[in-house]
Amino acid sequence: MEADGGPQPMDSAGACMEADSGLQPMDSAGACMEVVGGLQPMDGAGVCMEADGSLHPMDSAGACMEADSGLQPMDSAGACMEVVGGLQPMDSAGACMEVVGGLQPMDSAGACMEADSGLQPMDSAGACMEVVGGLQPMDSAGACMEADGSLHPMDSAGACMEADGGLQPTDSVADGKARESNRFTI
Repeated sequence: MEADGGPQPMDSAGACMEADSGLQPMDSAGACMEVVGGLQPMDGAGVCMEADGSLHPMDSAGACMEADSGLQPMDSAGACMEVVGGLQPMDSAGACMEVVGGLQPMDSAGACMEADSGLQPMDSAGACMEVVGGLQPMDSAGACMEADGSLHPMDSAGACMEADGGLQPTDSVADGKARESNRFTI
């Protein structure tokens, strides 16, 4: 019986037996011990319970199984660990939660999936990484947020799309200013 009062079946060796018959060792306090070494409590149904109270199912190897059936490794604190090595918290729906507070869905490979279905890789800080190599933060609506605070939507290739429909690449330099040499004044 888990600390939250939910019953948990055990095998003959006293290991915690998951609903999918995978065996999961337990620590001295009766909490489920992940393969990465972190301790993760479980609810009464044998579902992995995140630190924020949201529930996530687990596969037989003890990996965090996303709603889209993609597997996502977890760090010792129970946070979802991206394939790029950065740690990214998740909301109760299993969506990738940006550091700015906006929610961003993920595909099965753990890549950040834009609203237009274009895939955008993320750096270790959780910022959207442009195809030109520059880092560009995003606002809560998933729009590209310029260094001056103005918002610009992005196209499917991850390029900054100006209000006039023209595409404007983002420099990889630290100041993050956009190149405007190809723009004309009419």
